[in-house]
Amino acid sequence: IIVARPLGVFLTLMFSKFKTKEKIFISWVGLRGSIPIVLATFPMVAGVDNSDTIFNLIFFVVITSVIIQGWSIPKVAKFLGLDSKEGVHVRSPLEFEPLQRTNRILEDFFVPYNSSISGKKLVDLHLPENALVVVICREEEFLLPRGDTQILEGDILQVLTDKDTLKEVYEKLK
Repeated sequence: IIVARPLGVFLTLMFSKFKTKEKIFISWVGLRGSIPIVLATFPMVAGVDNSDTIFNLIFFVVITSVIIQGWSIPKVAKFLGLDSKEGVHVRSPLEFEPLQRTNRILEDFFVPYNSSISGKKLVDLHLPENALVVVICREEEFLLPRGDTQILEGDILQVLTDKDTLKEVYEKLK
């Protein structure tokens, strides 16, 4: 848990684009749960000597890992700055009450960590013509977006668009 897993993660991800913080987090999260337990049944099925000891050992390691590390995953993510605000509802400075005969909606889009749009300028997103980013919530501040506004991880974009175009807007903002 403390030595082998981090060593394995850092060696296997040596040439990846993951940052050091991300590798540390992957090391902490580790492989746990049903997969190792299922894999531990293979020696038992094959009739390997002492396979029950192997199974019990793996079961113990999984339970220990879940107890020690499982509860701490959100805290470690926050400590490393890898936590996400996804799902957090922001109280908008705008009120939008769609009329009965309108097709328009105001939708919130969260920009997750490592998003493909992070770092891009708003104009470079090439949103559909009938989609307009009306406000960006960044670190509890509201920004009035312009074409040269840079999108950052953790931003919440409020987009006014047609219901028919919503799927296309989702695709552009992934």
